[in-house]
Amino acid sequence: LKTLKVIGSVPTSQGPDGIVWDPATQQIVSFNGRGSDATFIDAKTLTAAGTLALGGRPEFPAADGKGFIFDNIENTSEVVKINARTRKIVGRFKLTAEGPSGLAIDARNDITYSTCDGAMVVVDGKTGKVLGAPKIGDGPDAAGYDSKLGLAFSSNGSGTISVIGKTKMGYETVETIQTVPTARTMALDPDRHIIYLAAAKSGPAVAGQRRAPSLPDTFEIVVVARKG
Repeated sequence: LKTLKVIGSVPTSQGPDGIVWDPATQQIVSFNGRGSDATFIDAKTLTAAGTLALGGRPEFPAADGKGFIFDNIENTSEVVKINARTRKIVGRFKLTAEGPSGLAIDARNDITYSTCDGAMVVVDGKTGKVLGAPKIGDGPDAAGYDSKLGLAFSSNGSGTISVIGKTKMGYETVETIQTVPTARTMALDPDRHIIYLAAAKSGPAVAGQRRAPSLPDTFEIVVVARKG
């Protein structure tokens, strides 16, 4: 990072999409959409250390820092739990909503949050039990978790952030924050409690494309912070 010099290149399977760093095993793991698998990379040698078939199309991953990695499997509506040391799947948890994409983790309490079509599905990372599925905005993509606030976030392409918290009634959507349409890619700074979202204005729809193309020179970063 000091020189921006490329120091290595490691081949993965087809369509790499999500990537995660596992501090417990010093591995980088690439989750490959078209390959339906994960590539484990040794961070010290910068070489591929193994490949794991996932049984479906992976989306966002999350590491708990203790040697386990969770990943959404989009087309089967599951979360898989992977032992990064053995590079094997040790749990496959069925979700109660379809199309999981974003995944956040409360590592202290072993709880995962999957953004799905219409719901944020909350899962016990030890047992696989679904703890809740509060409603969220349309077109969700990314997820984040703020451990100090005890809140999870879903960034939705419809122009909202759904805030999920645990109440006396269980896991609920406790707030909806207005953003801008297409702001569905998110990065969370948990130390300053700030969310950054990428967005751009959309042009006319194009036949055969799932989403309308972005208009030139309309890219922006939307910043969401706590009041005060």
